[in-house]
This record gives sequence, C-alpha cells and structure tokens, in this order.
Amino acid sequence: KTGEDNFYGSEHHTKAIREHYLNALPEKYRAKIMEMAYLQSRLERAKENNNLVATKRVELEIKNFYEKK
Repeated sequence: KTGEDNFYGSEHHTKAIREHYLNALPEKYRAKIMEMAYLQSRLERAKENNNLVATKRVELEIKNFYEKK
C-alpha cells in the first residue's frame, strides 16, 4: 500500500506476510525462506560493521545455501 495506509515494515505488515504467505507454504519451503532471511540479516549486519571477515564468511554460507540440493 502507499500513502497514509503504508504498512510496510510495521507489525501489521509482518504479521500479514506470516499469516498469508509463509504459513501457506509447505514446511520445507518455509524453513528455507527463514534460513535465507537469517543469512541476509547476518550479511547486512557484517556490512554495517565493516567486518570484512564476517562478510566473506556469510557470503560463502549464502553461496553454499543456493548450491546445495
């Protein structure tokens, strides 16, 4: 939504995503999405802190995540 009714990032927005999208997925896909979200948050934190070692480590984990079958 845009304008005054913009819920992006609010508790209402995240609750709606969880209820309507994540819970509709089978458990194996939901777990993968949550794992990738966790890796992305770690990568963002490492970049914010200018920690090159942690950034490279998480980037490798993300690469391995996509390559595993």
